[in-house]
Amino acid sequence: MKFRFKSKIFAVHAVVLAVGVLLSALIYFHGRGVMDVTEFLVERDLPALKSLSDLKTDVIELEPILYEYYVSGNRERFLGRLESNGQRIEANLRVAREAFLSSTTVADIESRYAGIKSLARQLDQTLSAERIDRNKARDLIAGISRSCGRIIQELDGMVSALQNRVSSRAQASHDKVYGIIGLVAFFSGMLFLVVLIAGHYVRAHLAGVEERKRLAMFPERNPNPVLSLALDGAVLFANPGATEMLRKLGADPTHPAVLFPGDLAQRLARLESSSGEPEQWEHTVGERTLACRIHFLEDFRVFHAYLWDITERKQAEEKLNYQAYHDALTGLPNRYLFQARMVEALSRGRERTHPALMILNVDRLKQVNDSLGHVVGDRLLQAVVQRLQAMLQGCEEMCADSSLYRLEGDLFVILMPGTAVTGAPVRLAERIAAHMKESLRIDGREFFVTFSIGIAVYPSDGEDPVTLVKNADSTMHAVKRRGGNGYQCYTQEMNARALDALELGNALRHALERDELMLHYQPQLDIRSGRIVGVEALIRWRHPDRGMVSPAEFIPLAEESGLIAPIGEWVLRSACAQARKWQGAESAALTVAVNISARQFQSLDLPGMVERILAETGLPPGNLELEVTESVAMGDVEFTIAALRKLKEIGLKLSIDDFGTGYSSLSYLKRFPIDKLKVDQSFVRNLITDANDRAITEAIITLGHGLKLKVIAEGVETREQLDLLCRYGCDEMQGYLFSRPLSGAEFAQLVIEDRRLNVASHAAA
Repeated sequence: MKFRFKSKIFAVHAVVLAVGVLLSALIYFHGRGVMDVTEFLVERDLPALKSLSDLKTDVIELEPILYEYYVSGNRERFLGRLESNGQRIEANLRVAREAFLSSTTVADIESRYAGIKSLARQLDQTLSAERIDRNKARDLIAGISRSCGRIIQELDGMVSALQNRVSSRAQASHDKVYGIIGLVAFFSGMLFLVVLIAGHYVRAHLAGVEERKRLAMFPERNPNPVLSLALDGAVLFANPGATEMLRKLGADPTHPAVLFPGDLAQRLARLESSSGEPEQWEHTVGERTLACRIHFLEDFRVFHAYLWDITERKQAEEKLNYQAYHDALTGLPNRYLFQARMVEALSRGRERTHPALMILNVDRLKQVNDSLGHVVGDRLLQAVVQRLQAMLQGCEEMCADSSLYRLEGDLFVILMPGTAVTGAPVRLAERIAAHMKESLRIDGREFFVTFSIGIAVYPSDGEDPVTLVKNADSTMHAVKRRGGNGYQCYTQEMNARALDALELGNALRHALERDELMLHYQPQLDIRSGRIVGVEALIRWRHPDRGMVSPAEFIPLAEESGLIAPIGEWVLRSACAQARKWQGAESAALTVAVNISARQFQSLDLPGMVERILAETGLPPGNLELEVTESVAMGDVEFTIAALRKLKEIGLKLSIDDFGTGYSSLSYLKRFPIDKLKVDQSFVRNLITDANDRAITEAIITLGHGLKLKVIAEGVETREQLDLLCRYGCDEMQGYLFSRPLSGAEFAQLVIEDRRLNVASHAAA
């Protein structure tokens, strides 16, 4: 009997030993995996993540270094800052290369950075030269900016991939820890089963003693807090890990109950009455976030609680979530959060509270970025956002819970989930305009900011988010086309016009290749003699279905789509070729005038293109006159002066078109190497009836003659208008009084017949 008892006890011990060895091996395997993952995170991933962040910061810092050098010309400071920046970039690239051994993105970044260094050296050579080529310097800086932008995009992708990898490994470590917990729980269950078996052979009190000893071993060795709880939530036992956590929290080590939420007793009661499955939750203690897992040991009528401090993990998750749904520059909710909240707002729309949205585009922000740099532009956007947010806080009475979002760049949207006040969006737009009348000061400069605002209201302007946003956006662009600084509510007619413009724009892409474009020519006459002295080339489009399409319709489409460049080149080449055909004894002195678009004028290749066309067509440079509108000429005055001088060197004639409609500075106008001013037809049209237009016209003619320039008036349609122009001393005219725009053959016939305008009476006057 004694032998059988010892054999059975030995068998029980053997089972316990075998299970313990297996459990130890499994725990070692999982624990080793946790250590490996943790080491990889600490030694490689997290340093690599910091290095990528530092690399992105250094790449962003590169542009201000270049701009400062471009503005200040301090080469010594530039070289020092560039060298320091380069050392940091190289160091961070080495870390990135080690972290991404097989990544082509790192190689691509290194290649782009090598290109950036090359461009920086060229910039240094350009800006330190005896004669500084500012155009080349701007081009080099622009090239560096584009390369930096691409590097930043690639770094963002690498950071995102690395963050995903870190999250995946952290999750793997988390799973292994729970695997260990599961194994421990399984082992506890096995021990409990073994005790039951052994209890058949040994006395109950001896089995209880041995069981308590075994159960006490795991909590004592576990570095995480492990506590035993009574049915009412009272703490029966707390291991050293729990004591250490209490010490870190600054709590009394003798009161471990503070580690649990206040409703612990109710939670335990639910767990006891359930099927016995472990329960897990998260709760806060002070400023820390704890994860708690509770097991109910029914046979012993106690609970085992396991705690983990997950504060850092929760903070990282919240930061990533914030970054995913908020704009980094302004802190505003971004497009993704806007879309989610808009869907929610539309789902809550009721009969009397119609959700509405306003899309706002900052007018002329590109000019600020181009002239002062993106750093100033970003600060201006931040100041604009602060003012808009302050304004929205005072609008609760008409549009409660309205919120501001940044979609991209200079594009914002205000979502009004419940507009209970009639006309609230319009009133809000007017309030925005009123609040923006006061200037903003950025780095000592004064800025006046205006918006182009499009308004759409649910459900009349769209019954789903996509339609509502599309209609508000098209309305905003309509305001933008009118010059900005205004607002407009959506109408069905606008959608029809937008579709029509889209179809017309698509057809315009094929107009050149299908030979649908043509030129008409309007004669320009000397007012004193009445003879034809020149001609203006005017483009026309004969659409196969619509017939003749007005330039006022398709020229803006060409500007927006970029087609204005090839169309403008075609106009110039066709006009020069036609003028060369006209040349003869009677028309050798005729000048053909061609309008140059803003995009063409800003092209660095314009002088070269003009020379090529003149060489191809054989037209003498003196027979070609290029017209540049006043608004284009005043956009970048220094660039305009340089461009006009290059064109003047070719031998062309130059004129300022639409003069009087822009905002010319006389100090700049006198520096323009031009030959002629063209009085805009808006002044000529009301010359007889409007004293202000008469005064402006006379002033322009006097100004032109004072600068030794010829002055031509366009849009002359009546004898009375011609009388006044003769009296003011205008040199030339064009308009329906003499002739409408003609085909090339019709104009040639006028020249052959030596057709003139009878100006005898005017000359006498």
